[in-house]
Amino acid sequence: MKALPHATIALALFAGGAWGGRAIRTGTPEAPIPSAEVRKSSAAREEEKEPKRNLKSLLASRQADARAPGKLRSSLERVDTATLKSIAVEQYTILAGMTEGGKKRQPHQDLYTAAVDELWQRRGIAAFEWADSLEPKERATLTKSLLRRALQEDPASALPWMNKYHAEHGKSATINEFLAIAMKGAAERGVDEVIRAYGMFEGADLSNPLRNASYPEDFDFAKLHASFSGKLGLSEAVSRWAMRDRDAASAAVREGILQAGKYEHYHSESLHTLMAAAMAQDGEIAGVEWTVAQLSSLSAQRRKEYLWSLSRRNDFSAEGRAATITSLPPAERAEYVLGLLKISNAPLSYEALDTLPRAELLKVLHKDIVSSGDSTEDYSGTGGLSDLNRIRQEVQERYQLTPGEISSIQAGR
Repeated sequence: MKALPHATIALALFAGGAWGGRAIRTGTPEAPIPSAEVRKSSAAREEEKEPKRNLKSLLASRQADARAPGKLRSSLERVDTATLKSIAVEQYTILAGMTEGGKKRQPHQDLYTAAVDELWQRRGIAAFEWADSLEPKERATLTKSLLRRALQEDPASALPWMNKYHAEHGKSATINEFLAIAMKGAAERGVDEVIRAYGMFEGADLSNPLRNASYPEDFDFAKLHASFSGKLGLSEAVSRWAMRDRDAASAAVREGILQAGKYEHYHSESLHTLMAAAMAQDGEIAGVEWTVAQLSSLSAQRRKEYLWSLSRRNDFSAEGRAATITSLPPAERAEYVLGLLKISNAPLSYEALDTLPRAELLKVLHKDIVSSGDSTEDYSGTGGLSDLNRIRQEVQERYQLTPGEISSIQAGR
């Protein structure tokens, strides 16, 4: 199907508008008052022309479209299906030929999107048959646009058309996008729909296809987590769950951590989400303490690894960093602080060092310089202007290290 010229569509849509100028006549007898039936017929014709005039006005003004997109949709609802199809194809052609963006492109994009949306609402899956009859480039773009709507609302019916699209154009560029659209749309209908939608896709590997999804009040997050934990990123879903039932969300994440395998980083993301929810609800210190408590069933090493992962994000205030350490068992604190000092993108946490007894502080400082691979002979920082020496000088001044303590650090006593 070839796109109708813009002028042709405008003529079809807005014909009759020019006749208004012929109503003014000079020196002619006064026309008889029309009958009620004639007035009714005239009003009906005017009502038919009004949507066309509204649409013409909207097309002419980018600002009108931006301020009141509902007016554009309302006008398209009253356009016949054949004209609606012509508008979609025409706007595709205009967009395909444009090199500039911004204000010049946006009104055409708005009209194209609104026309495709209305076509989907009106024709549903049958709209794909029409798109399939178009020229190759038009067919590809219109089919993809329809798939974005269909996969959101009716993925099972859209699946054959998605497979056909992928057979013609490959799947690498769109498979993850289509999966996210299908799963987010399914989330609004319940967890069973999410599971069903995910099962329709092969070769998709999107870390968090439920990003920015909406969930009904009765959504079964426990079933979602049990179905996808360790397979997909569920951090945002866990966040929503935590806001509704933090204890249940935490129990599921802990179980996932205990069984973590190849995709352990997904569980770290979920733990961060839980911590953020706890901090938002209870405040930073209480939230940190609660998060550390959730890891009590892990080994000391794994607990530190998860907490180090959280520390890399630099989400804590000075008080929050200190609360993390003091929430740990005393025997684990020095090793955790040493790990913080090794994290290159974590801030130098004097608050963390401040939590340690003096003897443990000296041991941590010794292990830190040994692990850095630098000489232990010049801890005072007098041998150069490197960042490491500068930090060592800061440490010496902050903790008022005596010559004997510096010697102890250097010797590891």
